Amino acid sequence: ASARDHACFVRRGYAETAAGAAEPSTVPVAPWLRAITLLYLVAVLSCRMLLRSPQAGSLHWITVMLLEDGLSLASFALGLAYLHRSKGAPLAMLAKRVAVPG
Repeated sequence: ASARDHACFVRRGYAETAAGAAEPSTVPVAPWLRAITLLYLVAVLSCRMLLRSPQAGSLHWITVMLLEDGLSLASFALGLAYLHRSKGAPLAMLAKRVAVPG
C-alpha cells in the first residue's frame, strides 16, 4: 500500500496493529468532553461575533485583549484535553510518520 492509501486509511478512523492488520480506532469521547466542546464552540462563535460587531469599538482595549487571548488559551486547553483523553495516540502516530529510518 502506498503512503497516500495509508493516509486515507488513517483519516477514516482506522489504526494498524503490530501485525499490520487494520482495526477501527475505539477511543470514545466522554460525555463531559462533548459538553465542553459544545460550550467552547458556542463561546468562540459568540466572542467572534462580539469582536466583529460595531459594539467592539466601545470596549476597552484590555477587554478585547482578554477575549482574544482567552480564545487562544481555550483552544489550546481543549486540544490538550482531547490529547490526554486519547493517551497521546495522535502524537505517537505523527512521530511514527516523521521518524527517519536509520
